[in-house]
Amino acid sequence: MKLAVINTAITGLALIGSAMAAKGKATVKACIFLQTGDSSKPFDVKWTAGTNQDTCMKQRGSSGTMRVSKHGMNCYSIGDVEVDDSWGNGCVRKESRWGLSYTIDDKLYSGSTRSKWTTGPWNSDIRLNDESPGTNVCGSDTTCSDKFLKWSNSNHQTIYIVFRPEHGKTLDNAPEITRIVEHTVGYSFRTQNSNPRL
Repeated sequence: MKLAVINTAITGLALIGSAMAAKGKATVKACIFLQTGDSSKPFDVKWTAGTNQDTCMKQRGSSGTMRVSKHGMNCYSIGDVEVDDSWGNGCVRKESRWGLSYTIDDKLYSGSTRSKWTTGPWNSDIRLNDESPGTNVCGSDTTCSDKFLKWSNSNHQTIYIVFRPEHGKTLDNAPEITRIVEHTVGYSFRTQNSNPRL
């Protein structure tokens, strides 16, 4: 009887340890979704994982460049991103924030989000903040309309953060793009056209 109780206790601790091993952790895929007709030739997307404004993150993934050569979903693996909720540095009482951004230099497009990560004994979640228009977080490599995703700590979740560059085409809604273009060509779009497009 005692042996059975001990075995049950050990099994329970192993299950808890397994769940805790994935606490506040997920593999992040950074994605660009292109509608048909958005691009007629391949181009490069530069991803930047993390910012100097990140707080209480144990892992922040890796930056890199991906080649986009087709319409639809195009994803790059940022790698593991993980919350730091340790007591030692006070993060258990602070918010965990993590940034992700991209640039498409030849098209002068860019986008970003500063996501908020939360974790607890059993579940973790991500909520997008300050995201570019049309940006969503999904649980699979298909388009969705979600800004929030929750998962069980017993599973190693893969998160897809999906950007849609076409939402940045209107220069009035993208002042930084307008500034770059105006500086490059020496031409003021605002004074010539109230609603120009790239």
